[in-house]
Amino acid sequence: MKAGLVWVLIEKFGAAFLSVAVFFVYAKLLSTEEMGIAIIILSITQFLALLLNTYFEDALVQKKDLTDNDISTNFWISVFLSLILMIVTCAGFYLWGGTISNHSLLAMASFASLEILFTNICTTYVAQLRRDGKFKILALRVILGRIAGALIGLICIFSNLGAWSILAQSVSSMVFQMATLLYTTRTIPKFNIQPSLLKGNVHYGVMMSLRRLSWDALVRLTPLIAGMVGGVSMAGIVGFAWRIVELPRSAISSGLSGYFLPILSRDRDNKQKIADDFIKITGLTTFFTAPLFLGIYLIAPALITSLFDAKWHDTIPLIQIFSLAGLIGTIRIPATVGMNAAGHPEKMLMADTMGSIIAILIMILFGHHGAWVMGMAYLIYHLVILPKSFTTISEVMNLSFSGQIKPVLDFALPAFIMFMALWIWQYMVSSENLFLIIFLGVFIFMVSAWVTHKQDIQKWIKTRTV
Repeated sequence: MKAGLVWVLIEKFGAAFLSVAVFFVYAKLLSTEEMGIAIIILSITQFLALLLNTYFEDALVQKKDLTDNDISTNFWISVFLSLILMIVTCAGFYLWGGTISNHSLLAMASFASLEILFTNICTTYVAQLRRDGKFKILALRVILGRIAGALIGLICIFSNLGAWSILAQSVSSMVFQMATLLYTTRTIPKFNIQPSLLKGNVHYGVMMSLRRLSWDALVRLTPLIAGMVGGVSMAGIVGFAWRIVELPRSAISSGLSGYFLPILSRDRDNKQKIADDFIKITGLTTFFTAPLFLGIYLIAPALITSLFDAKWHDTIPLIQIFSLAGLIGTIRIPATVGMNAAGHPEKMLMADTMGSIIAILIMILFGHHGAWVMGMAYLIYHLVILPKSFTTISEVMNLSFSGQIKPVLDFALPAFIMFMALWIWQYMVSSENLFLIIFLGVFIFMVSAWVTHKQDIQKWIKTRTV
């Protein structure tokens, strides 16, 4: 496996592991209400930060020729837009109300909005490093930032700062990530804004941002809708369940996009090359993610009952539904990367938008029946966009449905063997021993993977390439 991809995996899964570890501490020490307040605020501020970041970063990454003027223009305009979004965010929370349930929403939201600025200061630096293949620097930046943020968050939680602890972790993590980039590059783009250079971002950047908007609107609105229909405690339950599944899902998604997008973009004029790479990436993604998400489904009851209080027991069915949605979505990530690399980020925009609207309407109309409705909405979202995903890949890469589904069926087999074996075993013995379930799952998967894909595994080990 190439060194760049190794560093990407270290970055994404290292960050996810740190986030999960600290999140477990929060879940033990915070109430569902405190968790809900922090998640609602971060849902808005991180959504705005990432929306702006998507417009500039990936547009810079896929440009064939990147000049100093491109870098300066994108850097300073993203900074100015970040400041405007911070003001709008604070004004929005001011209009909503200064306090809710004795929590100072305005002060907390104003502090959390700093992440919008810090995230987008990093944008041009990250884009350049991705283009240059310097994934080690990017990995170290994220890991160091997450470690520093985790430590500050833990200090806050043990100082009884409640929901402020989650906000402090998130903002301070970005501060350290930004500081690491500035220290590494030791340069700040000169103040030189040429609006005409942004024209190249309009097609690609706007389409990427709109697609990101369709997904992030769903993700960020979910806890808000849960809070509306069931109160902040339900928002905390939904946010907790989502975080368990989303941390590994987002690690895989951003890892694949971060590593493969700049590589595949260089071959955008070679449809056959992109199609071949799409098949390989889909097979690899399925092989490693299918057991992960099916495993989360199986261990959810034991995980919650073994490690958490009774206040989180309602999250078990929701985690299981989210894990199935995460499995479908993750397996189709290479399709998104391939379409973006081929220069067609707009192809899935309408389907993504309709899927999000349908899911949001389901949550608003039926969310009062319970948190599990939020999970079903995500499943329906993926089922809505799946047919369009297959037809779009067929159009862009000349790949038939059977050609797209074959690597999924082939490489998901060991995971399904593991799932069925463990499901039958759990049904017969009714065991909730978390570590025993994990051990058996890993063992069964490794044996079945070796039996069904021995040649592929040996090839990966020998060639050490993707």
